[in-house]
Amino acid sequence: MTGNFAVVGSSAQYTSAELLHTARTFSAVLGSQGSPRDPYDFRVGLIAKNSPEYVAAFLGILLAGAVPFLIDPNLRPGQIADLLESCGLDSYVSDSGHGANPQLATGLSGLDLVRCADRPDRPSLAPTTEVCRFTSGSTRTAACIEFSGQAVLNAAQGWITASGLSSHDRVLCFAGGYNGLAFNTSFVPSLLVGATLFLPHALPSAAYVRRKLEQIQPTVLVGFPAIYDALSKPGRKLPPLDELRLSLSSAAQLAEQTRATLASRDRLNISDYYGLAETGPLTLDPRPTDPAGGQGRPLDHVNISVVEPEVHGADGDILVRSTSMGTRYLNYPGLFEQRLTAEGYYITGDQGRLVGEVLFLSGRKGRGINVGGKKVSAEEVRSALLRHTDVTDAHVLALNVPNGNDTHRTILAAILSVEAQREGAPLSAEGVRAHAAALLAAHQVPERILVVENIPRSGSGKPQIQEILALLGPDGQS
Repeated sequence: MTGNFAVVGSSAQYTSAELLHTARTFSAVLGSQGSPRDPYDFRVGLIAKNSPEYVAAFLGILLAGAVPFLIDPNLRPGQIADLLESCGLDSYVSDSGHGANPQLATGLSGLDLVRCADRPDRPSLAPTTEVCRFTSGSTRTAACIEFSGQAVLNAAQGWITASGLSSHDRVLCFAGGYNGLAFNTSFVPSLLVGATLFLPHALPSAAYVRRKLEQIQPTVLVGFPAIYDALSKPGRKLPPLDELRLSLSSAAQLAEQTRATLASRDRLNISDYYGLAETGPLTLDPRPTDPAGGQGRPLDHVNISVVEPEVHGADGDILVRSTSMGTRYLNYPGLFEQRLTAEGYYITGDQGRLVGEVLFLSGRKGRGINVGGKKVSAEEVRSALLRHTDVTDAHVLALNVPNGNDTHRTILAAILSVEAQREGAPLSAEGVRAHAAALLAAHQVPERILVVENIPRSGSGKPQIQEILALLGPDGQS
């Protein structure tokens, strides 16, 4: 069905030769129109949804001798503008323009090239940096992670070895190319081994995913937990998938009920691997049949250490070291280095245990929140809420709420206090949500909002979580 195509989408399909020709053509356009300040430090953002043209643009940026910055296209224009400015980009490629003018033709269908304003004092890249990707983590705005080309190749080669990816595979990827789930398991590895990469463009509803599964008959399926949660609903049995050998999930932990339902009903065993934006993929169980679950064994290029907990029987802090690790944060000088131990291990903030060689995650320290597979900074959301003129205090947290079929999902919730309600125009949850939507990405807007006179806090000013949960409703648990 696929012939010798390297990448297939709704807008185009390229053989390897056609992909390389398209990338080279775009590279020439970029060199003539991108207007780099320094030809030896050319920075180009890529802000677009998945498509074959996205892959061609990524390769074209590299062929032009530039550094690609892979940015989430779902961010708000103001958030994207902050990243472009703080990282000192020369140009960016976009499928929506993000309000910029003028836009220059790229020769790639649906993609335009936009020049950025000059920033003479932009931060310097590390000498080995060849790719930059972003993570929100627990910082107020996205951190730009610098990767050497060797680190990117190490991540891909480690994944190819662990997963057995080959030129015979058909990889159906529903994760965005800017995210490590797609970049490290699908995009780069598929290009290296000659697998066929399928990149659907539409929103991945359960019906759409089932249709694509039936049409493509993939050997590898890649998606966030929300996709598998939707597929596990009653009455949504999957089509026969005799050739599907590897189903990948990451970012947020997969619900045990989802895992069990798909395994028993559809014979779909999901590999819930562990990886971080800063380190690349870390573990994999390519044949996950153990009902106990777990995130698999470390890849060949990875070392994992679990710090002995102070309380016997408790899970410990997870430290990781890999040859696919990033170098530093470009726009947060010194912060990445602070998260490394003297032995070069990255302090993940996650907790878990090793049973033999298998890693089991149990939770995360700190305030980072996973919502639908995307990291959310509670502080960034709180800061945006406090910009509303009527809001005097706010607390943002995660709630696990029923999702049907005995499963739960994580939503973002906020409790707000106001100084006084204006006569005839009380502050409403809908009004606050509209305010937040104008400042934040869609996944950062709280789904549940409660307005109270005063947020329960202790004498030291810390929020009283149990009281807040009681106010938010009986079906929520942190």
